[in-house]
Amino acid sequence: MAKGNKVAYIFPPQGPQYVGMGKDLAEKYSAAKEVFDQADSLMGYSLSKVMWEGPYEDLTRTDNVQPALLVHSIAAMRAVQQASDNSFPQADFTAGYSLGEYISFVAAGVLTFPDCVKVLQLRGSSMNKAAQAFPGGMTVIIGLDLKEVEDIALWSGTEVSNLNCPGQIVVSGAKFAVEKAERLATERGATKTVRFKVSGAFHSSLMMPIIGEYLDGALKYDFKAPQFPVISNYSAKPLTTVDAIKRELALQLRNAVNWEASINYMIDQGVTTFYEIGAGKQCSGYINKINPDVTTINIGTVEDIENFLASH
Repeated sequence: MAKGNKVAYIFPPQGPQYVGMGKDLAEKYSAAKEVFDQADSLMGYSLSKVMWEGPYEDLTRTDNVQPALLVHSIAAMRAVQQASDNSFPQADFTAGYSLGEYISFVAAGVLTFPDCVKVLQLRGSSMNKAAQAFPGGMTVIIGLDLKEVEDIALWSGTEVSNLNCPGQIVVSGAKFAVEKAERLATERGATKTVRFKVSGAFHSSLMMPIIGEYLDGALKYDFKAPQFPVISNYSAKPLTTVDAIKRELALQLRNAVNWEASINYMIDQGVTTFYEIGAGKQCSGYINKINPDVTTINIGTVEDIENFLASH
């Protein structure tokens, strides 16, 4: 194991968004307000209004929610840097869960914030197009190990799409296949299954038809080598070159998110503190199940920032 006391920034996936997200940050910190204002200008409409006023159905639309989660995380990161007079700990590593990987690209200097807004707008619309053409679903199976879930995937026609933490594995596929996977999981002793509120089978082969079109648009933007390692969702190893990151864009859409392995890699490299920056505490929950000995700190609201400042 590498020397400890290293820091990682972690960024959330789709799911923990909520109406009102980031409004308190924009009202208190000028650095956060600048992020929201810039995003509204880039999107060509008031994304901040959708985030702060809803309705929830509009916020959760894939082409809205992906940029929204990016905006919230970057606003929170810049707010805590402003509030701490730039003494907020620098990251040694960064990783993001699915969509969150793109937020990691901004944190590590791979993409500028404006370019990432545009890339995520494109990614969201491409994924929405795939979901409409090939409707599918995702469900988390709780209480079974990987071998058992792989067997269920084989017999149901689903694919393993997310390895979250011990005993929590997600499968994706056509809706009838996901339903069959849930029945098989229950029969084989799963604690429970929880269907995601998504319209597509993300991180599966049902995303293949849109990958070429998505890359044609996304790769027009300027990608740079990361200033510190971004841990790949696909390989759970560092992405250190522009070519590796460009490959990741395609691999990540089609393949499973290896979150448990990504967190274990960073812990093995000496990370002892994970800052989850943005909406919710989903990633921190997984990390606490992967290794309860590490520290997780959430930075997503004014209260979170004030708690951080009070304890440091």
